[in-house]
Amino acid sequence: MEFCIARERPYFGPGKRWVPFAEVRRWHRSGGATARLQAAASALTPMTEASFGTYRSVAGTGGPSRAAALAEILAMLALVLSYIWVWHKRFPGDDLVVTFLYFALCYGSHLRRHESARSVGLRLDNWRPAARQACLPVAVGAAVPLAIGAALGTWHFGPAGSLLSLPWHVAWGTAQQYGLLCLLYRRSLDTFGSVRGAALAAAGAFALFHLPNPLLVTVTFLGGLVCCTLYRRVPNVLVLGLAHAMISTVVFSALPNSITHHMRVGPGCFTVATGLAHAS
Repeated sequence: MEFCIARERPYFGPGKRWVPFAEVRRWHRSGGATARLQAAASALTPMTEASFGTYRSVAGTGGPSRAAALAEILAMLALVLSYIWVWHKRFPGDDLVVTFLYFALCYGSHLRRHESARSVGLRLDNWRPAARQACLPVAVGAAVPLAIGAALGTWHFGPAGSLLSLPWHVAWGTAQQYGLLCLLYRRSLDTFGSVRGAALAAAGAFALFHLPNPLLVTVTFLGGLVCCTLYRRVPNVLVLGLAHAMISTVVFSALPNSITHHMRVGPGCFTVATGLAHAS
């Protein structure tokens, strides 16, 4: 086991244990630093087990530069925004092309940094703590549109048979959370070196994908901030994908179409027949 000193927050990562720099300095003054390091490392929890750039840079490990991370963020922005605004439905199979490029960009980013599926949050072993911490945000995110819809009398939930579409909504929500968290947020950490700045950057980019729908821009920015925070604490994309699907379904079914614009984004946002549907 290799012990490293972090000038940021406590961190537990593959093969390394991190402790706050200030704590190590105090231990050296009082003696017994090695024993205290071992005790502290064994007590740390894996709540930030992803190899975030902020913490990795403290250790001085290699990997692509900040410029490379920024380039990957810009590439994702260019891909998604160009698809929404320029070449959506312009040729047969456009949805397959954008899906392939989307996941290829993310996968290439992981390969360049030797990130495993587990380290980026594609895992099940920590689903319980991930679900526990997501309960309150999901409850609030569902209660607000439900209350507004009840006041307006606009609930329009489908029949029980519509539950058959739930797996699709979960897959769609998970794919969006994967791009938000595993590329935009992680590469923003590499670029800006700040947990708060990275969350703002990733959530802002995620909100851009939902222009010009005012409701979705607001919801995705706030939701993006919350998801980045939850992911930093317990990295589990699958749980957050399920939460995304639940909240988006409630928003669509509880609020009137005059507010949700049928959950459409892009140039067809206000034209039901041509908009990119259920983008959130």
